[in-house]
Amino acid sequence: MKFNPKTEEDIKREGLLPEGVYDFEVTKSEDKVSASGNEMIAVHLKVFGPNGERNVRDWLMEKMAYKLRHFCSTTGLLPKYEAGTLCAEDCVGRSGKVKITIKNDEQYGP
Repeated sequence: MKFNPKTEEDIKREGLLPEGVYDFEVTKSEDKVSASGNEMIAVHLKVFGPNGERNVRDWLMEKMAYKLRHFCSTTGLLPKYEAGTLCAEDCVGRSGKVKITIKNDEQYGP
């Protein structure tokens, strides 16, 4: 059998979207409380990549204001952001652009 050998890093990265900017749609959203007691919204995104759709999960919270504001801006929810109120049901079905980056984590890899 002939094959192209791959490193552990190559294998871990195979299932990931390449870094870039992609269209997305929010398929599910939940109001949650973080382990440290902060309110947050867990969003499930369907991201449309070059090789098909991928599901990505992320969390919106006041502590990460840049991400929260940019999410609201790209999805047409800026008035909700500026009013200081956003809930999970506001997010479902919204769409926009998402910037995907890859970070290495000691526990989970890329």
